[in-house]
Amino acid sequence: MSADIRLVSVTGANRALVAALELAADQMDFVASNAESLDEAETDGDARARSSWQGIASSVS
Repeated sequence: MSADIRLVSVTGANRALVAALELAADQMDFVASNAESLDEAETDGDARARSSWQGIASSVS
């Protein structure tokens, strides 16, 4: 089975979807939430926010 997995830029059209993703309970002590990471990326001129997508319509990427 082939999976269509893409790496897409986080934009105004998909930011809310990416930010809403929740960490697994066992990840919470080790990594920041997507929302926190996206906020941090906005203040870092070198950051390029990206998200991996599978089976999502291209209209949100």
